[in-house]
Amino acid sequence: MGTVSLTISPQHPAFAGHFPGTPIVPGALLLDEAVRALSSATHQENLHCEIAAAKFLSVVRPGEASALSTSAPLMDPFASLFLRPTAQSHPAG
Repeated sequence: MGTVSLTISPQHPAFAGHFPGTPIVPGALLLDEAVRALSSATHQENLHCEIAAAKFLSVVRPGEASALSTSAPLMDPFASLFLRPTAQSHPAG
């Protein structure tokens, strides 16, 4: 799949309550947008993903560009997703 760019618009309605004055992207929104980006990148309109676990290591701010990549092909049931600020787009290890 390579790397897909992901940016959440500062005008997204989630920021009205998350958190006023110091907005951050909610984890559920990050996961939803990641699945949409993967669906678009793989041309699979109805991509079904089951997320066994999610770990958020840093805050994502509205409008901040992130790079989405995977550890294996998406059909691999043990594939991991990595979402990092664009400056750190390559998975470690």
